[in-house]
Amino acid sequence: MVADPFQCPPLSRCERDRLMEKAHTACKLTVRNACAFAARYTLDSELHNDRTGRHATIHKGVDVDGDVPEAAMCARTHVRASLEEVANFFVLDTPAKCDAYSRVTGHLVQDKQSLYTLVAREAGLHFIGVNWMVAKTPIGLKARDFCYLEVHDEFTFIDRATQRVRRGWVRCMHSIPLPCCPSLEKSHGYVRSQFVRSGHIVLETARPGVLEYFNLLCGVTRRLGFTPVLAQDFVLRRHVSQILNLEEHFITQRLKTLLETPTTSFPNKDTIEYCSVCYHKFAWLSVKRQCRGCGDVLCTRCCAKWDVPLSETVISMMACQRCTRDGHSRDSSLPVSPVHSRFRLDAEDDEVEPRGPSDSDDALSPLGLHHMTFKGEEDDLALAAVSPFEWTLPSPQLLHL
Repeated sequence: MVADPFQCPPLSRCERDRLMEKAHTACKLTVRNACAFAARYTLDSELHNDRTGRHATIHKGVDVDGDVPEAAMCARTHVRASLEEVANFFVLDTPAKCDAYSRVTGHLVQDKQSLYTLVAREAGLHFIGVNWMVAKTPIGLKARDFCYLEVHDEFTFIDRATQRVRRGWVRCMHSIPLPCCPSLEKSHGYVRSQFVRSGHIVLETARPGVLEYFNLLCGVTRRLGFTPVLAQDFVLRRHVSQILNLEEHFITQRLKTLLETPTTSFPNKDTIEYCSVCYHKFAWLSVKRQCRGCGDVLCTRCCAKWDVPLSETVISMMACQRCTRDGHSRDSSLPVSPVHSRFRLDAEDDEVEPRGPSDSDDALSPLGLHHMTFKGEEDDLALAAVSPFEWTLPSPQLLHL
């Protein structure tokens, strides 16, 4: 742990506006790149979670929006959760939530400090700040430290397939240089590294309660002349491959409520002859399982064992798929009021429809985008007098509303 090594002076209005501009630009490019990644680059690997049954794909490519191309990987899957649940998961304001974040993302954070808060977190969906972080590497390399912008923002887009306005949310992280946050390599041995236009993006789909989820990481460990390319690929792949853990985390949180269900009304599994899901007839020596939520008697193929963390212990329980998926009935297609919208990204010419092979939810993908609208706070999220899209982008220009 480093005891307050940085003395950061107050920001001038010009400096604050410049950081806000960078934050908005990085945020929009992160969303656009994640949505287009699978269409632009080759498939690197596929993942499957046996307990949730969820499938994910990883694509390997390059981020070319900066001065220097950065190696990048992007994982894509679906997650059964609400936009607000995902956003709240990334608000690391308690030790318990920090521990859950480490378990789910595999992010080995050794130390973290807030340098500036540009937009306070008055609502869970919006935040902009400048942070410093030290992260351990999993393969014996020196610890890396980062000075970066962190942006949480909500946006809307039009599902081209249904012409309905849907919502999305992004947690963007983008490294920046700051004079008040110099490298600590000589004093502490931390190698200053960077990630650019990286983060977590979730988009509503046609199915209420099911989100399209992307985990994009660009940059991180590469140190020319010192770090092998294979080591960088390993770190990128290891980071994005944790994508299937998020839904598993939400399921364990929902399963906690099932522990309150009384078991007195559950049937005696010894008297049940057929699996309640697949109707397979139990043989004489067949193993029977009983769902802790509904009491149904199941075969071993139609249920899963879950380890549910409580305050001081971990409880193992069996649950059927129906019980693990209950509890998300909200209508997820309500558009954000245009009164609060700051700007729009036109993407009518973009073909950003990544298709994961054999993913049963692919038909639900809302990624045929032709408009994006990012929602901003009054004044705080305004882009000042200068648009951050004055330079040429590989996608259509920003239009102020």
